[in-house]
Amino acid sequence: SIVEIGGGTAPVLDILHSFVPEAECIGFDISEEAQQANRERFPWARWYSGDATTGIGFSDNLAGFVYSSHLIEHLEDPWALLEEQMRICQPGGIVAIAAPLHMYHREHRQVLTIDAVVGMLKDYANPVMCYVDGRQTEIVAGVIKP
Repeated sequence: SIVEIGGGTAPVLDILHSFVPEAECIGFDISEEAQQANRERFPWARWYSGDATTGIGFSDNLAGFVYSSHLIEHLEDPWALLEEQMRICQPGGIVAIAAPLHMYHREHRQVLTIDAVVGMLKDYANPVMCYVDGRQTEIVAGVIKP
């Protein structure tokens, strides 16, 4: 299974599904409106809405790939999201996050740096896989769950 948390209109889940069409795909976002639109656009996936920091409600070890996109910077407690991602990821699976770097928006609760993102992930597992775009404005980082 592939789980995308905070994907909004789910562009990443759509891409991942094109590479692994046999995988069960699950989308989760706080916006019920976004999830309703996704149900219509991507009927091959299951869609849920809620607060990712208060417990997603999925079973432990559900998915082999758990991804959050542009969500962690909006949270007062980013570790709550990472805890949920690790909980629902299967052992040997990948937990990944994507986030903007060095950017502040009025809705952001965190201004992230490469060291901050890598440091958060190192609390859960090593090694950390990391990609930073050429302009150093975006990061995608992940770990393999032990």
